[in-house]
Amino acid sequence: MPVLLIDDDLEPQLPARLLAAGPWRLAPESDVPKPLVVLLEEALRAGRGAPGDGGGEAAALPATTDPQRADALAGGGEVVDCRRPVDRAVAVMAEARRRGEWERAQTHESLLAYLDEEAGEFADAVRAWDGGDDAELKGELADVFLQVLFHAAIAAERGSFTLGDVADSFTEKMRSRAPYLFDGSSGIIDAESQEKLWAAGKNAAQRRIPRL
Repeated sequence: MPVLLIDDDLEPQLPARLLAAGPWRLAPESDVPKPLVVLLEEALRAGRGAPGDGGGEAAALPATTDPQRADALAGGGEVVDCRRPVDRAVAVMAEARRRGEWERAQTHESLLAYLDEEAGEFADAVRAWDGGDDAELKGELADVFLQVLFHAAIAAERGSFTLGDVADSFTEKMRSRAPYLFDGSSGIIDAESQEKLWAAGKNAAQRRIPRL
């Protein structure tokens, strides 16, 4: 029996494979806010994962916001993690920019020293890691991610681009420089071929840049 693990304040995104395995009868724990219960039930109906859609007998689908409770309910079965940690991080950063005097005063330029500092600390953590403290590595990488969030938030406020746009830019760059990731092929690509494809994609991008 799958168990849904959701945020307590963000609309969950139910995977298509879960909806296709329905119909389901939502069985929310008491920690799930009522508005989220309504959203979940609507999502199940829209995805034909709820009873009354002409399918078979509905199976119970527990939902909770507590990871430990989710594991207990699953009893060794699947916990379907529907949380949205990146969206939450974007929202937290936007709120920090709205309410914090220091955050409000920052610019791309003023943050450069912090970016250098955090990148250096992450590099130090990697050198000291050697398969050891993953929590330290994760924490330092989170500090680098904070800088990415910060710059994206500043850009979003002036209507330029968002973190989602940054992610799209990454994907498009990979589409150009690592086309084998998008052509339906499988298997290992040798390093020499990777280098040639990367260089070709980079050269093509540079040719597209208008010259003044």
